[in-house]
Amino acid sequence: MTRQVGIRLLPNEIDRFLEIPVFREKFYDFIQVLPAPGIAIEKIERLKEIDTEFVVHIPYYDHGVDLSVDKPENEGGLYIARKSADILKAKYIILHAGKDGTVGALEANLGMYGCDKRYIVENTVNGQVLATAEEIRGFCDKWGIESCFDFGHAIARRNKSGQGFPNGYLICCNDFLDVLNPKVIHFYDTYTTSEVEGHLHFGEGNLDIPAMLEIMPKDIPVLLEVPALTNYEKLKRDVELVRKS
Repeated sequence: MTRQVGIRLLPNEIDRFLEIPVFREKFYDFIQVLPAPGIAIEKIERLKEIDTEFVVHIPYYDHGVDLSVDKPENEGGLYIARKSADILKAKYIILHAGKDGTVGALEANLGMYGCDKRYIVENTVNGQVLATAEEIRGFCDKWGIESCFDFGHAIARRNKSGQGFPNGYLICCNDFLDVLNPKVIHFYDTYTTSEVEGHLHFGEGNLDIPAMLEIMPKDIPVLLEVPALTNYEKLKRDVELVRKS
């Protein structure tokens, strides 16, 4: 089985991405789009020029959205994500549980604005809302949705909490995978002692990339959360390495 490999686009990268011919060569299998609140719908519509599949990421606290608290920005963030997913016919909408609030507030927001069955909950670095794989799995089961696993987030959270990796970071990540059985994996290089996610091209951090790929089920799509537009050759190399693993 050949792995499905995707690349990501940040809100300010869409126009430039569409102007670069090499990105129409389809060396990737899907694109993750993060539409910031206030983005022009026409910009999202233009992405349909690319013949590929899409995943949408809901804006999060960097964009003023935090679904674990009651704030007006949440409604706009959820609206633009779901609208973009409708336009692009996205199978999944990735959701951060939140940073500064509570699971109760997250559930209230989903109850108020609707729990789209395309939602998949991603493990995050900051905050105590759905901090463990077991909490995420229980929440997803309760709401009838699925999950997304970010390797770098799991590593950074363990370092930030002071827990470290008594049995090694590979065992920690493998345990996450076993509990979550995610629909999408976020992957990139990082440093095993870092308290922030790296989003580095392979070889720029110190992860054992082949060993990490070995524990990933081949039927789960892998989204490379590395810079898409700054170094095409590195991006294409990373995609090919994952696909051939």
